[in-house]
Amino acid sequence: MRSKINFLCKILLVIPFTIIPKVVTCENNPYYETNVSQNMEIAKSLWLELDDNISTMSYSMNIDLKSQKSREEMDAYHKYDKIREQNLSFDFPFYGHPIHRVRIDWNGRIVTPNYQGQFPHTFHTYNSFISPYNFLLVSNNKNVYVYTIRSFNTDSQLTVTWEIEIERFEYTYVTYYDSPRFRCTFQATLYNTGQIAFVFKHCDWPIYPQGLSLAYTMDNGRPLVYARLKGPKVALYLKRRNWISILFTPRSTCLNHKDCSSCLSHPSTSHMTCFWCPTANLCSTGKDWYHQVWVENNCDKKTIKKSQSCPVSSTTTTTTRTKTTKIPTTTAKPKSTSTPTTKTPT
Repeated sequence: MRSKINFLCKILLVIPFTIIPKVVTCENNPYYETNVSQNMEIAKSLWLELDDNISTMSYSMNIDLKSQKSREEMDAYHKYDKIREQNLSFDFPFYGHPIHRVRIDWNGRIVTPNYQGQFPHTFHTYNSFISPYNFLLVSNNKNVYVYTIRSFNTDSQLTVTWEIEIERFEYTYVTYYDSPRFRCTFQATLYNTGQIAFVFKHCDWPIYPQGLSLAYTMDNGRPLVYARLKGPKVALYLKRRNWISILFTPRSTCLNHKDCSSCLSHPSTSHMTCFWCPTANLCSTGKDWYHQVWVENNCDKKTIKKSQSCPVSSTTTTTTRTKTTKIPTTTAKPKSTSTPTTKTPT
């Protein structure tokens, strides 16, 4: 049965979404189970309506590629990181490792930090992200874009909404003339449980969810993307699509284990190949978030691969891995005393 489901998940990438059942669950990724739904009620249950009064961050800008002023506005947005960087009030497990800070990009991406809690430029920015939809500007002088980004940050979730309007939409050889404006409104929510929800409320053009991705730096200094979960191509051949949801639920990883015995024998991670490094007190695949710690402790030569080889005292060993410095949580509060009811996936 599982093989049939996984096969169905694969064909999601290449065929029109309309002929897929209302709800499909994919389990062939070692880090996340993916639930894709066309059910409006499910999508609405995950959606959190935000406005300027209740958002902890709100930012709007107009982009006219012919206007020098809008180009300067885009440059200013990238310079003021305080506007788009959000400190999380909870430990958010991403690919098995807790992160405490994210950066919200205008084009539909939530960028995650490296293992040191920083946002290196170029490679890491483009390869470590949570992205419902990576919207790229069309390079011509006829399109005018209006962006509105809002976020709501609590001790249980971070919700980000992107609203994109295009006054006249031209893409390659296709021009849509039947509407004065084209809109796309979508949302991403990070829950303290580790679940991630993408909801597409309304979009006037095909939706291409980016998905999840995480990268690390190899011991020779070269970067490498080690885990990427692409989102399905939703409504590939449709002009309009409303209330589509994608829910990512984390699976147990090697990093969840704190001792040698559970690292090598616990059934929750039977879908992964875990190794125990005694010098780092670390359970890992060797190629994950803590790759640098793995290398610094010479773990490749000291790994324990079988539970029978674990020391007797391994169950009482305290993990002493390198920790990411937690940034103090933001003191920003909603502008209004009215607070929306937060929603948690069931």
